[in-house]
Amino acid sequence: TFCTGDGSGHPGGHQSAMTDINSHHVMGLASALRNQLSQPDPYSETISCREVRVGLPINRSEEERQLEPRERPLSQDIGTLCAGIAASPTDKEGENGALLKICSQKTLDELLIKYLAVDDDYLKSMPEHWEDCGKV
Repeated sequence: TFCTGDGSGHPGGHQSAMTDINSHHVMGLASALRNQLSQPDPYSETISCREVRVGLPINRSEEERQLEPRERPLSQDIGTLCAGIAASPTDKEGENGALLKICSQKTLDELLIKYLAVDDDYLKSMPEHWEDCGKV
């Protein structure tokens, strides 16, 4: 499972040219592998490959977090979703090689449900350091 951004970075933020290039290269690699590995090959085992493309803002300011609060840090939800995706079968039509775009919290919540992605109760909760740093 590849986890990529949408290449835009933080809204209103500055990115270097190399950051843009690297972001798009990873998206290109993920796209190529999703396409290649989703094709049946009678001479090899099927390898599951999917991409989660996150289009939600990261490193939000305190004001942004107050306007649109999240129940959990975005990184925690994305990690939980990737674990759920990795544990799910790809025998459904169109599932292997899928591109899952997350452009809203609602979409993310729906994908967490679809892939039965839940936090592991045996693990302690994530450190709350992100709250102190103002980054969710």
